[in-house]
Amino acid sequence: PVSLIGPNQPMHGAAMAVGADGLPVFALVPPLDRLGAETARCARAVEIARCADPDCTEGTTAIIDDRPGHLPPFIGGRVMVLDGADRPIVVYQRPSHEEQPMDVVIARCGDPACQQGAIQTGSWDQKSSLVELEPVGEIMEGWTSVTDETVFGTHGEIGQVLEGGPGLLAFGGDLTCVVDPASECVTAVWGSVDGTDWERLATIDAQRFVVTPSGPGFVATSTTCVDPDGPPGCGPVVWTSPNGTDWDQVPIDEAVFPRCAAPPDDPGGPGMTESCVASIDHLVALPDGGLFAVGSLSSGTHVAWMSTDGRGWRIVDEAFDPFDADADVFGIDDVLAAGPGLIATGFTDANEPEQIAVPTFGVGLLDTDGTGVEVDNIDPEGPAQDAGLEVGDLIVELDGAEVTDTYTFSWLRSTHQPGETVTVTVVRDGDRLDLEITYGTYEMTEFFWKAAVATSTDGTQWTPVPGVLEAEGDSNFYSTRSWGGGVVATVERCSAIDGHCPDFVVTSPDGVTWQPIAGPDGHFYSALYPFLDDGLLMVHHTPEDRTGQSHIEFLTSPDGSNWTLYAADPDLFPGEIGICLLYTS
Repeated sequence: PVSLIGPNQPMHGAAMAVGADGLPVFALVPPLDRLGAETARCARAVEIARCADPDCTEGTTAIIDDRPGHLPPFIGGRVMVLDGADRPIVVYQRPSHEEQPMDVVIARCGDPACQQGAIQTGSWDQKSSLVELEPVGEIMEGWTSVTDETVFGTHGEIGQVLEGGPGLLAFGGDLTCVVDPASECVTAVWGSVDGTDWERLATIDAQRFVVTPSGPGFVATSTTCVDPDGPPGCGPVVWTSPNGTDWDQVPIDEAVFPRCAAPPDDPGGPGMTESCVASIDHLVALPDGGLFAVGSLSSGTHVAWMSTDGRGWRIVDEAFDPFDADADVFGIDDVLAAGPGLIATGFTDANEPEQIAVPTFGVGLLDTDGTGVEVDNIDPEGPAQDAGLEVGDLIVELDGAEVTDTYTFSWLRSTHQPGETVTVTVVRDGDRLDLEITYGTYEMTEFFWKAAVATSTDGTQWTPVPGVLEAEGDSNFYSTRSWGGGVVATVERCSAIDGHCPDFVVTSPDGVTWQPIAGPDGHFYSALYPFLDDGLLMVHHTPEDRTGQSHIEFLTSPDGSNWTLYAADPDLFPGEIGICLLYTS
């Protein structure tokens, strides 16, 4: 309905408080019809609307911030309070542009209607106001920062590092085209004797370069939509090199690597079609010296190829499905030369939805200030009603375990089954009460991703491995590496009841038999690498819950079971840096 806050839906959320008179006070990004033409063009303002009646048809409005900006501010919810004098205090995020960095603004009105008196605004810079990080362990020594814009440029990334050339070869994308549309996105090859001093060895007119050592040199695949000497369209191409510096493109064989060509009347030129191979995603050197490649079509279909020398290729499977998935969707995460020859990891979706019996009390809960969870509503026919729980009760313990928020409550609840009786400790009117409650049952219909593994001796015939990473909910592989003659992986297995997804480290000598080993407690697992003989190195970013940004940590283990935590030197690894890969030797 038309009201004080306008007929339009306020942009980017709104906050509300109740004034001393019992009437609503709103902070919002105002409707465009209440702003000047220049401000309205991007809706760059924050407004306080104070209602004079319960329906908010009348009242006062005041713009408290209309600074320039390319994007509107984000107010969100529950970020306005009224001080002791009934004056609004609003906290909101001001998006960045060329002159104003991203910051959090605290605005205090000078009077209840924000009509007169100074409006005090303060900026909380997220970078300079971060909470100091607590020590997470000794700093891992031995790292050196190597930066040279004259060699690496200012826009790009390194995707692979391999032994070869002068000692080491690095392959990455030169993404100058992102900031300069007139330039081409290409692949660069850098070389270094010792990893410290680098030079640019080659520039290849291709993207998504995937390289593997093969025979006396290297074979690489990439995706290109421009080929003056070949057929029009987009698709994969293959390159070979004897030394990592000199690269030769293999002539495109459309019978093996189909291209996609735009219709003659398409003014946009070449574009993807359902029959076009979009990319080669995995390239593996076989134990016998041959090559195996897996790619995907724009339709989602996977294709597998083989080659004996990197120049002559044949299609092995036009609808490659190593997991023999009787499912609508599946994905391939990694293909490794390990086990009997090759191991593929990925996921499938469950062909049929699963009915999950979830234990429930029949209550709605609200987070408080960390001292428990408040009962917000009760199912009149649920177990909580029968046990005497009341709206407003503060649940502080579940069977003697402390409850601090809805997440811990859900986690503790998931350790029980429907029909079990537990003791719930609540605080009601200052008194602690113990109530006996028997869990009821709530039936849920869920669709889950299931981790999948398959093995092959030669890449032509694949054997799915059943029962890998069994979980009530989702399960998947994060990072899979060759290790100790087999493979090691970081994985996730989720509870269907509360969505809790603990991480694990698993190993397998052959891709068939999998054994969990103890990973580091209390950490999210991510990138995993072989390290120092038979050891392992894990690299991950900490959550941003305390500081507004994450920081990098290293964890090392000589055997995968005993882990030592190291901090990254903040001068070498600032919080905003991302580690895409490590090359260990």
